[in-house]
Amino acid sequence: MNYNRNESINNARALLSRYRRNFLLAGDKFEPSLTVKYTSQPKATTRVNAVEEYVSRKTDAEQYLIKVNSALSRMSKVRRKVIFLKYVDVEELTNAEISKEMFIAERTLRRELNKALYDFAFSYDGGVLLSEQK
Repeated sequence: MNYNRNESINNARALLSRYRRNFLLAGDKFEPSLTVKYTSQPKATTRVNAVEEYVSRKTDAEQYLIKVNSALSRMSKVRRKVIFLKYVDVEELTNAEISKEMFIAERTLRRELNKALYDFAFSYDGGVLLSEQK
């Protein structure tokens, strides 16, 4: 099966851009390790009051983090580091700062980031981010 590389990369980029927000929603106690295998927990299907709404948002954020970290754990160290520095780290680093930290040129970083995002699209939740070629 052929996949549209650019659309798949954009899907991964859009999903990862929500990481920091979901990390804050999930709360202080949720700091997943990249090496741990997680299991899914069912979320509440009804939203009757503010407490249930809060619990549902928190559960959704936790499930998101579990899926992202599970996908990252299946990637190579270098590509995982690129995604971590760009989307996951608490510090919002620019491409210039990331390239300095990794001792690579910005142009090389952009290429590696695209490769990492494409790998992430394959790894995330059974490949749901992949866009089929038309």
